[in-house]
Amino acid sequence: ALEAISCYRKSGDHISMLKVISVFAQNLRSIADKDAEFLLEHLDLLTPQEVRDYPVADYFRAHIYMNILELDKAEALLANLEKRLLGRGRPEETTLLGDTYVALGIIHMMRNQLDYGLFFQKADACLPNGSSFYNRGTLAIENNNCFALSDNQPGARKRMELAAYEAAPWINKVLRGCMSGMEYILLAESAFMICAFDEARQKAFKGILQAEITRKYAYPLTASFAFPP
Repeated sequence: ALEAISCYRKSGDHISMLKVISVFAQNLRSIADKDAEFLLEHLDLLTPQEVRDYPVADYFRAHIYMNILELDKAEALLANLEKRLLGRGRPEETTLLGDTYVALGIIHMMRNQLDYGLFFQKADACLPNGSSFYNRGTLAIENNNCFALSDNQPGARKRMELAAYEAAPWINKVLRGCMSGMEYILLAESAFMICAFDEARQKAFKGILQAEITRKYAYPLTASFAFPP
């Protein structure tokens, strides 16, 4: 894929280059800094008009930044992309808007911001068939501090539990079963941090059971990003 991107760059065919980047970026599970730099460098070759015509380019920039944990840069791109897509109001871009909300929700989850469920709720309105994030490595779980308590103020644990329970149905629906059982894993880690080991064990087993049930009935992803002619 990287060789193909270089070839299209040499020929000046930016749109074919972007299509190859799209296939590469949508399947990222992790990425080396040098590969991230390579992709970002090539995305920067797009002209301002091409960026306007193909807003998915900024989505891929943000997705790459997410994979190297440059969350501030990713969120800024996604927030701007949300405004652009809402302003354009094009039905064919609804899926991209939904995936933008998913990415914002994952970023807020990784930062321990308890409003992450609201983004998945917005995403659901745009994605009747689920997100293209399905079963992909978004680093939301691999990130070591993902499920830490959000603060050390009174009531923090209850706030985190409530946020998890409210968000879980939306996350499971939008991600088509991906992260199923995550609320129980979160609560297990929360209980472990206060040395409530029996509770932690019970929650962890519930998380495993929920994930196993979902895995039996999950179906493969068929959606993909569409490029305008």
